[in-house]
Amino acid sequence: MRHRVIRPVVLGLVAAFLLAVGAAAAKMPYFSVEVSPPDPVDGGVVTIVVRMWDDARHTQPATWGPESPIEGLLEFRGDAGNLPITLVRVDESSYAAEVTLPEGTWRLIPFPRPGAGIVVD
Repeated sequence: MRHRVIRPVVLGLVAAFLLAVGAAAAKMPYFSVEVSPPDPVDGGVVTIVVRMWDDARHTQPATWGPESPIEGLLEFRGDAGNLPITLVRVDESSYAAEVTLPEGTWRLIPFPRPGAGIVVD
């Protein structure tokens, strides 16, 4: 299970970001995504942390005012279907979510549908 989950997650992220960053860059700030643990297990909690940056080199954390949760920026897709992720602000430049993944192979998909990255009130 460990390799069935993490490798597709990493490969999916890399491929999707390479394809999606150009179109999304005009609408989204610079950001990075971290997934932990690196080797998830069936039924275990996966933590996703998204950090927003003011610069392309990711040296200056974003310093925006208060923001609402973000829906539609990321989603897990797998054997059991789709699991949308709602990111909740944890500090000035970071958002996080926790997801429990059922057994199977999962991929983390950025910008899964048109209008992704919508701030919810």
